Amino acid sequence: MAEDSILTYETLYDILRKEKQESNLAKLDSDINKMFVTYLKSKISIFKKDRVSMSSGKKEYAKKEINNIRRLYKELLEKREKKILELAYLRSKMSVKEPINNIENILEEERKLLQKIETILIDNRENLILPIVNGKMPQPTIDNTPNPKQNNSDINNNGNNNNDNNQNNNS
Repeated sequence: MAEDSILTYETLYDILRKEKQESNLAKLDSDINKMFVTYLKSKISIFKKDRVSMSSGKKEYAKKEINNIRRLYKELLEKREKKILELAYLRSKMSVKEPINNIENILEEERKLLQKIETILIDNRENLILPIVNGKMPQPTIDNTPNPKQNNSDINNNGNNNNDNNQNNNS
């Protein structure tokens, strides 16, 4: 797909088909996510603008088309995500590997994901798997990763939990 092309349902379908056929990441425009959001917004905008004058059959068709566009793109992203997971796993087992910047057809967002997953897998291998297979108990590590379910509004600007402040004030 050329840099100046516009995303359509047909091109989206072709991109997904190509991604499914290739074992490595397929080449995408660097701004594919932006192109998709623009395309989806335009489809939704057209639907909202014209829905009053549309017949019920055309409304259903338009809704189905928007849902299919979302489904296709989600499938594309999940297919690429799976390839990145596999790549991270393979790279985490290698002692010598090419720099992440040299990986072909990886988008910047995907590069960051690959780096994070690879780091987690290497850490797991070094701190859990290797000690155990060498007859040693793994050392407990401090988990600094944020809990995705943690509500950020519960933390004030100083990084203190508001519940801790309330307890201190009630004492």
